[in-house]
Amino acid sequence: MTIPFSGGELRPLSQDDAPAIAALINDRNIWLQLRDMVPHPYAIEHAEAFLSRVRSNPLVLGITTAQGLAGVIGAYPMSDVEHAGAELGYWIGAPFQRRGLASGALRAFVPFVFRVSDLTRLQACVFEGNAASMSILTRCGFTAEGILRKAVTKDGRTLDMHVFGLLRNELQGGD
Repeated sequence: MTIPFSGGELRPLSQDDAPAIAALINDRNIWLQLRDMVPHPYAIEHAEAFLSRVRSNPLVLGITTAQGLAGVIGAYPMSDVEHAGAELGYWIGAPFQRRGLASGALRAFVPFVFRVSDLTRLQACVFEGNAASMSILTRCGFTAEGILRKAVTKDGRTLDMHVFGLLRNELQGGD
């Protein structure tokens, strides 16, 4: 199963992607925008462990171009009273940035998620200062829902976290 979009496609990840994931995500600038569950430096063993963890989640896909794996996008189901939602996360490796891949991947991924799941909500949390990701989410139909003031600490800095959401019925052609 692949999902094409302008400039690339989404496809399931495999253990063979570990070297590419390790090489691309082992970038301090990317790490600064991700949750601390992603270590830095990032070794191939980390990529292998990540791939083992997400194997059972069909909502985690590779973002690929003709040059190979460019990043990862995923929806991670929430639990307890938030079980109808999932947290959206994505990253694009530095050699592939500023090509429209994140926007293209997101526009292809969101309808897929709502088509294959019973989720009613996707949310993305973006650290203060990541204007590019905030812009991508807004252009792709997400609503800026609020700012959790000084809610995260990353690399010794306490930052605001911006929350963006998209409901199934807000998607063009959604239920």
